[in-house]
Amino acid sequence: MIGGLVAGGAERSSKDLALAMKRAGHPVEYVSITNRRDDVGESWAAQLRDEGIPIHVGPSPSLRASTVWWLRCVLSRPDVRIVHLHLDYTEKAYFLSRFLHRRRYGILRKIHNTKLPTGFRRWVMDHSDVKVYYSCGEVAHEAYRGHVRGEQLLIPNGLLFDWERNEVAKRGERKRLLGVDPEKTHFFHAGRFTADEGPMSQKAQAHLIDAWKRADMGKRGAMLQFLGTGPGLESHRARASDDGSIVFHGVVANVKGWLACADAFVLPSRWEGLPLGGVEAVASGIPCIFSDIKPNRELGSTVASYFEVGDVPRLSELLVERLEHPIEASEEDVAAMRDRWGIDRPMKMFLALYDRLMPAPAGRASITAGEAPCRS
Repeated sequence: MIGGLVAGGAERSSKDLALAMKRAGHPVEYVSITNRRDDVGESWAAQLRDEGIPIHVGPSPSLRASTVWWLRCVLSRPDVRIVHLHLDYTEKAYFLSRFLHRRRYGILRKIHNTKLPTGFRRWVMDHSDVKVYYSCGEVAHEAYRGHVRGEQLLIPNGLLFDWERNEVAKRGERKRLLGVDPEKTHFFHAGRFTADEGPMSQKAQAHLIDAWKRADMGKRGAMLQFLGTGPGLESHRARASDDGSIVFHGVVANVKGWLACADAFVLPSRWEGLPLGGVEAVASGIPCIFSDIKPNRELGSTVASYFEVGDVPRLSELLVERLEHPIEASEEDVAAMRDRWGIDRPMKMFLALYDRLMPAPAGRASITAGEAPCRS
């Protein structure tokens, strides 16, 4: 399983899949291409170690020649049967390492967004020996149709849900445990600040900040909590600097605490593949405010409101509406969402795919347990 140990949707799904496979009795190891790690990644690494999953970590914080040589060493082991890539940059590292060894194995790669790669990453995708590209959602699947050499499949995202559902009656006490004012109404957003304000900002957090201030939400007794970091964080922090009701927490390991107590989740994205933050929210039963794009509709929330991308006045209205009329999803709806977006169904699909790509009696998982020949 090749992913990463920094906060992110694709990284989170790869970690959850590795845990689920190990718990189901399938041998698996986890490979992080780079040695970058934040607080969330530290907690994930602890989870993997606690389950007895060996972790291999690359020698540098970015893709370098030493990374390629190190990955060649990991992948040239005779017990490697399946290589499961979860990010586009992992395909780049894999492609370069292929020139340094002659091993052959089943290889598949996740498509987690609707934006096609450009430059060298696109060239790699066009010349890679990846046998199967699978999409995390229907919109991402359509976006890549006809653009990959290998077989293309749809295997929706799945997560491990190990926290309680969000309930109005329990929000106050859970807010106290999280250390926030239980008398306030807390809206939250989780996502990477990919760029400064503008059309290249995928999550469009600037729209949310502008809508929040337009509605004077702070004066109405509400707080807006931003979880996440990225190159655009400081410009967004400056944009909100005149409003004390907007708080930026950076990377937060205890996202589950917010999922359990928040009054609403807001995702104003311009585009998505299938948003893992949205999956977490709808499977918690949190009332959601989504931009009206197909991947957000695909989540199937029963307590969501939608607005056109960039429609700041309408987003302002929905923020006020949710503040004045708190709601929650039913226990049955949450159970249905967790069944739909749980890890079991995609894991079964992956195991069947592993068998088809590389049938072997020794096991179905990516790397069998044992000592790694390369330092990690």
